[in-house]
Amino acid sequence: MTTTFRAHSAADLLSAIPTMAGYNPADSVVVLPFAGSTSVGLFRFDLPVMQPQQFAASALGIVCRLEETTGMIVVIYAGNTVATPLSNPFAPVADALRVTADACGIELGDVITVAQNGWFSEADDEVHAHSEIGDGPDVGAPKPKANQSSGTRLPRVDAGRMREMRAELARLDEASGVEAPREVAERLVRMNDVFEAAVEAQRGSVAGDALLLWLLSRPSFRDVALAQWCYDADTAEEVLEFQLDFLDGEPEPPEALFLMGEGPAPDADRLRAALRRMRQLAACASGRDRAAPLACAAWLSWALGMSTHAASYAQKALRAQPSYGLAQIVATLCANGHLPLWAFPAENRRR
Repeated sequence: MTTTFRAHSAADLLSAIPTMAGYNPADSVVVLPFAGSTSVGLFRFDLPVMQPQQFAASALGIVCRLEETTGMIVVIYAGNTVATPLSNPFAPVADALRVTADACGIELGDVITVAQNGWFSEADDEVHAHSEIGDGPDVGAPKPKANQSSGTRLPRVDAGRMREMRAELARLDEASGVEAPREVAERLVRMNDVFEAAVEAQRGSVAGDALLLWLLSRPSFRDVALAQWCYDADTAEEVLEFQLDFLDGEPEPPEALFLMGEGPAPDADRLRAALRRMRQLAACASGRDRAAPLACAAWLSWALGMSTHAASYAQKALRAQPSYGLAQIVATLCANGHLPLWAFPAENRRR
């Protein structure tokens, strides 16, 4: 569903951004690409920790992937910094963005800075009070979160459930012995049902959650689960066959690497449901067992376009298991500002 509202001034735009983003940006550079007079997206970046020109090249590299973009507006959120039009520490960032946008054939309409002492626009060079930024438009959406990092704390769970989970995981390990993945797949013929249950309920039984966690702790099955949550059981079966053939040394390369954001757009509702389940599962796990659901939460967040959350979950997973592969991959994707192709409306729509 697309919601349309009009911003008649810079203050109107600032009031609308939290609604558009779903949170109140902090220590951020927000880029709003436009096609004519219509916004076609919102990209948030951490306040630059790199050279301005390097940051501008990275930001425009993402914006330019929206082919319909003709212009953009930039808002710099620096609530811990005192700044004025004549003394703005972020002026080099604005200048680099303007030069790079011009080189890309994109008009940078305005740069607005929201500082500790107020906000100002390049268009009028007057410092305005924060109180001039009104409430956001009422579009029936939930109240924006405090900032882009809000919502990554895991839910609380009963200590008794955690103990039961550990006991059940130990039982599953003992029962499986040294089974190879193909033997496990042949024994658990209804593996797809286990994965599907993860998007149907936020919490399962101890036995069900333990089996799901036990499977996710094995990378070949974890990727199968992610494929099913993205698409469907048929796609999951294809990924399972690839994984088993890969382990046997006879892989047929897949047409698209969905884990790297290639291929058709996933079902966002299924991803959000799986993310809720992974957060609950990670809360029920302990020690190294937390790495798999946290890494899954990281990837699911990244696939949904929530790179800040993805990076947070990836770091949590790496604290549980410092060399956990999927968490390292997601952390690298986020650090490099890499987004999945399906994050761009004109590309890779599922047909």
